[in-house]
Amino acid sequence: MKKSVFKIKIKNIEIPMYLGIYDWEKTHLRTVSVSLILHTSSSDKNTKICYDEICQYLIKYHYKKFGLIEDLLNTIATDLLTEFPSINKTKVEVKKGLTLRGLPNKISIEQTIQK
Repeated sequence: MKKSVFKIKIKNIEIPMYLGIYDWEKTHLRTVSVSLILHTSSSDKNTKICYDEICQYLIKYHYKKFGLIEDLLNTIATDLLTEFPSINKTKVEVKKGLTLRGLPNKISIEQTIQK
């Protein structure tokens, strides 16, 4: 029997946090949008991924401080692989909102990590 791989997509979870290296970024709360693609090959009901648990897990990042968006990506991706053993690959995308200076900020960055 062939082993199936499942992709679970969770899109646009909004997380308020402090993100940036400049002084004004460190003191002003911004909302980022996090989207995930989680890969699992498990079809055992005891090791299934609960979407709500994943979303609730992301609450731990509310109001946290990250200097670089890459640090945030890496932290989320590695934490998910550690906390949820049935996940064997993660793809995390983070989008920043508007900057304080009023300029549209269309930055989107993603990272994929595999066990």
